[in-house]
Amino acid sequence: MNLFYLGPPPPGFLPGTWESPPRRFDRQPLFEVDGVFVFSGLTPLEKDACQLLERSGRPTIRVGAVHVPLHRPAIANILMVREYGPEDELPFLAWLQSRPRTNYQPIDCSFYDRLEAAITTREPIELIYRMGDGKVNAMTCRLEDTKTDQTEEYLKLEGEHWLRLDRIVSLDGVLITRGCTF
Repeated sequence: MNLFYLGPPPPGFLPGTWESPPRRFDRQPLFEVDGVFVFSGLTPLEKDACQLLERSGRPTIRVGAVHVPLHRPAIANILMVREYGPEDELPFLAWLQSRPRTNYQPIDCSFYDRLEAAITTREPIELIYRMGDGKVNAMTCRLEDTKTDQTEEYLKLEGEHWLRLDRIVSLDGVLITRGCTF
């Protein structure tokens, strides 16, 4: 299980007795994250990352007073506790493993043709997508590739950036729809 953390961890959190210790989240692609610990004292960038991870359905343990707005649909995958102690490691790990890893909603299968055409032609496209805080953002970019990882689908944008497909609102003015199932 790939675990990460945001914010300054308390004494005893690292190295702990973890089989695979949690790593500091530093803008890794979302598909690398299976669960996250969030500690109070977040930087603005860490707050944005927290929102993205929680809105993407990643199991999250919030420790202490974490001042990041809660996204209601994600609340079932968020455990809020007052403090962390080394004795909490195994129960928290068991909780993280018991939770669904994602809330991914597949896009309509017919939309893949548009993505593949944009990747093949390498022409700049206008992409409108939802950010971690739910706000809509627009950009013009080239698309490089697609990837599927554990039932989630991603689009690689130029510059090594990955975007989960269910975050896309539209591509060159064509609205994306939901509905393809595996």
